[in-house]
Amino acid sequence: MREVSPVEKMHANLDTVDRMACDVRADLLSRSSQKALCELHKMLETEILRHLRKFQTPDYYTEVYVSLKAISSILEVSSKFSQVTSLVHMYSFTTDELILSYYARISDDVDNNTSENASRISLQVGYIPTTGDNVLIIINVLGLENVPEVNSLCDRVDPYVRLELLPTCLYPPHCFPVQKTRTLTHCEDLKWNQDFQFLVPQQFFYTHGSSLCISVLDHDRICDELIGRAFLSTNRLQRIDSLSIKKLPSSQALRLGQPNVGHQLAFYKMLKERSQYDDTAKAFIRREKTAKEMYFKCLSRRFSTRLKSFKKHSS
Repeated sequence: MREVSPVEKMHANLDTVDRMACDVRADLLSRSSQKALCELHKMLETEILRHLRKFQTPDYYTEVYVSLKAISSILEVSSKFSQVTSLVHMYSFTTDELILSYYARISDDVDNNTSENASRISLQVGYIPTTGDNVLIIINVLGLENVPEVNSLCDRVDPYVRLELLPTCLYPPHCFPVQKTRTLTHCEDLKWNQDFQFLVPQQFFYTHGSSLCISVLDHDRICDELIGRAFLSTNRLQRIDSLSIKKLPSSQALRLGQPNVGHQLAFYKMLKERSQYDDTAKAFIRREKTAKEMYFKCLSRRFSTRLKSFKKHSS
């Protein structure tokens, strides 16, 4: 006897839902039938969620998501505010799609933050189309603003800036290597005025979630520490008409955020769950944890500096 395919099962289930909806509409008045269909929708979602299998492929969750949307359509109930539908939709994302969505969201959050006291990195950035369906991103790193003195040994900061394109599924490091400014040592004027270039395919450049990550680190003999980082969506960079640094857009001061700023997002939580069995998700989570550890080490040293200063002035 032939085994029934998942698609056939789905169609059979939807046909059953359709017959139930027809019976409800035939037996009840309009307003009562609407309430009954809403209750039926909730019951079906609860059952689907109860039987939902964990750690399946995105294709499996895509089929479930399609079924949920079809049920909503048959019952004429909006799925816009359905937590079950939203959850299954998230599960249907591939790992790469989750990572891209994460970077897209935190790039928006960095742009929207207007805190005046935060440390900031000042730079100019633009892009120009080149031959071969490529785009040349040009960055001029200018300087730092409101940077705390985090080196507890000598009460100074020895910063440098690291530029990289993310995510690595689009920009593998061996093809798009990280670029760094020089380290500023024994310098009160935190200025670089260094320019950099990245040549990237247009297809990657315009991908939603493609980001330029700007990290500011404090150089230390033992282990460098993260002062903060900012993100810019590549598809929102300003186009320029010349390769000259002088033709770059006006400078912008980007707030340096904590590396855990996006760790409450559903995308991150989904990636953390998926990291148990997915190598790409595991590498992403490891990268974020490393950045977080470097940042909190910086905070710890900053606190130590302030404590020493307080004791010195108190004695």
